[in-house]
Amino acid sequence: MIVKLWGVRGSIPAPMSEADYRDDMLHILSEAKNLWNEDPSLKEEDIFEKLPYNLKRPVGGETTCVEVRHEDTVLILDMGSGARRLGMDLMARKFEGDLNILITHTHWDHIQGWPFFIPGYIPERTVKF
Repeated sequence: MIVKLWGVRGSIPAPMSEADYRDDMLHILSEAKNLWNEDPSLKEEDIFEKLPYNLKRPVGGETTCVEVRHEDTVLILDMGSGARRLGMDLMARKFEGDLNILITHTHWDHIQGWPFFIPGYIPERTVKF
């Protein structure tokens, strides 16, 4: 089973602040410098893979959307603004199975991604709420 968080933010989607971005960049540069000092033969991709998880992937920004995947079954928990990126990802990986969507409640931050969810506009697609 794979669980991916496409959105975790509160009520309003918001990008990372400049201060947070700066802090993360300084942390990344410091980590990279230490890794290169330990092994100067490392390539950039090797350095990236050795970074802590929280520095390799941004967290936050989008409102609630969680993908739970097991084999050919996808369950989507909430359709916050993260659903837009999830829809683009499903299209890119050519996912053709049924989509099962569970909306925990209908506050705006849990449904605002639905109008931007590309697979929902494909007539052949089965979407179950």
